[in-house]
Amino acid sequence: MKDTKRSAQIYDFFMRTADFFIVGKWRSRLWDKVEGTDILEAGAGTGSNIPYFKPGQRVALLDNSKYFLQVAKKKAVDQSIEISYIHADLKQIPADDGTFDSVAATFLFCSLDDTLSALQEIKRVLKDGGMLLLLEQGPSATVTGSFLNLMALPLYKLAGASLAPDMGKKVKEADFKDIKIEPVFMDALNIISCRK
Repeated sequence: MKDTKRSAQIYDFFMRTADFFIVGKWRSRLWDKVEGTDILEAGAGTGSNIPYFKPGQRVALLDNSKYFLQVAKKKAVDQSIEISYIHADLKQIPADDGTFDSVAATFLFCSLDDTLSALQEIKRVLKDGGMLLLLEQGPSATVTGSFLNLMALPLYKLAGASLAPDMGKKVKEADFKDIKIEPVFMDALNIISCRK
């Protein structure tokens, strides 16, 4: 998706609609699992996860779109949460090794072409024992799940993305530990948690 004000507005409208009907409850489940106070949201988009941040957290929102981050800034009204904004590529996070207690991402890996490099960079900025949490739609072993993924493909193409790979396998390949996969919609959409 092009980095323009218009594309940010269209994306934000689509995500607000999806959140209202069903996605919001899945975001909430993911953010309930986030640990610690220093958090990185990778691929923060237009700030759809901001309502689920917890008081006392310091959350850095990272995205490669400056226009998406501009929309996100307008959503940050809770003064009990310290939010910063990082306009950068996920493969080169401008943070020291071991900076974050947790890294969270929702529907990010459908838009990346080098999943392993991104996971390795996330691992670098996590503290030892730190947690990575993902909410991702991916390949399904069921007929129904595969059909739903097929139906979603036009939306992915519209956004310049594709179905995410099997992130359970990818985090294992990146040498994350204590991998847990929690299906939230059949086996086509999962919350994946793991540790550095």
